[in-house]
Amino acid sequence: MKQSSGIQRRTMVRLIAVAMLLVVGFTGCGTLDAVMSDALGTALSRPAERMMADIAGLTDALAFQLTFTQVFFLGGYGAGYDDFAEGEGTTWQIRAREGRDTSVVNAERALLRRNTDGSAWWYLRYQSEESELEYEARIDAEFRAMEVYFRDPETGEIRHRVFDHPDVASDTDDEDWDGDYDDDFIATEDDFGDYRRERVRITVGAGTFDADHIVYDYRDEETGEEFEYHWWVSDQVPGELVKYEWISATEGTTLSGELMQIRRDYRTRFGAY
Repeated sequence: MKQSSGIQRRTMVRLIAVAMLLVVGFTGCGTLDAVMSDALGTALSRPAERMMADIAGLTDALAFQLTFTQVFFLGGYGAGYDDFAEGEGTTWQIRAREGRDTSVVNAERALLRRNTDGSAWWYLRYQSEESELEYEARIDAEFRAMEVYFRDPETGEIRHRVFDHPDVASDTDDEDWDGDYDDDFIATEDDFGDYRRERVRITVGAGTFDADHIVYDYRDEETGEEFEYHWWVSDQVPGELVKYEWISATEGTTLSGELMQIRRDYRTRFGAY
């Protein structure tokens, strides 16, 4: 593994990602243990397909925030963005299991274009059998969404919104359109403590890869619940992440994602640039 990849990078894990499946923000969770525990519990409390069926009731802003956090920060892993070449992207299958019930959604992210100001255009897609969210978003070097193009689900019209950052001109008064994220939810290597790590060979839908298997175990002292968080990361794939699993050992529930395909033919669909 190269020095800037895997657990060694400071911007490793984006903890808010899975919790935002429900478009829920965390407040008052200052530790990695607390955030990870709440994220897993929230993500598994309602299967992803059931949440996707409710998208019609979301505002455009909240629907984008769901897609942005769950697809761009896939699996809570925040590394590897520099590894994408222009036109390169990955597709993922995400499963939530609770007992005999399983729900499945598909996620897709691709780098469309890098800009001279340090920002980049990304394609983001989140899909279940009932619903689909699809965007082209300009994201700056600090991982803030600056503007977005998307297809109106009712009219089919391509719409454009600019986020209300202090240093970015805005064409909307909708305060929900906020591309910022909270630095409190970025974990680094120092936050992991006694994680386990081993070199393995893993086969997923996209192929077979040499990867680092990173494991983080946690037990909630108040509730007695036990959790396991697994990431398989490899510098052989864009974005580094190959597979992830978030497991509640106590409840017998699992949220997992698997890399299904790598493509190198992405271009703008919505005329974003």
